[in-house]
Amino acid sequence: MNAAGQVALAGPRSYQRKFLISARFRAAQRDYDTALHGATVKRYILEATNYATQANDLAAAAAVFATQAAQSVSRTVTGAVSAPRSGSR
Repeated sequence: MNAAGQVALAGPRSYQRKFLISARFRAAQRDYDTALHGATVKRYILEATNYATQANDLAAAAAVFATQAAQSVSRTVTGAVSAPRSGSR
């Protein structure tokens, strides 16, 4: 709104009158819309950051579970191979 007001003040009296009658409301609405847009974008960025953090946490947990599963399979296979077979000839 400040820029629109500066233009009105720099121009002829008719600009000032028009600004005071109607343009100031449109300028105030533009300022509000701009602020609202900025707040919305910041909220989206924060949400995306939170989702990325959660995804990293879940990926780390999945890596731990995969390692544990691989170790479990390895122990099972090693145990099965080294265990004596019953009924061997």
